[in-house]
Amino acid sequence: MELFQVLYVLGIFLGPFMAGALSQQTGFVTVFYLAGELALVGMLLSFHWYQKEVSHSLFIWNLFFNTK
Repeated sequence: MELFQVLYVLGIFLGPFMAGALSQQTGFVTVFYLAGELALVGMLLSFHWYQKEVSHSLFIWNLFFNTK
């Protein structure tokens, strides 16, 4: 979890600086294309790592509410 938080903070602080430098070198539209490609890669990775939720018969919630 700490690795996720470190990467999250680095992205928040370094992302705008990197996007600004890239937009000055190549143009503003390039940053949007890059952000779209990164979002697509993130979406594909989330589909790859998706885990099906396991339902347990002795889950405490099922004692009060029948959710099936």
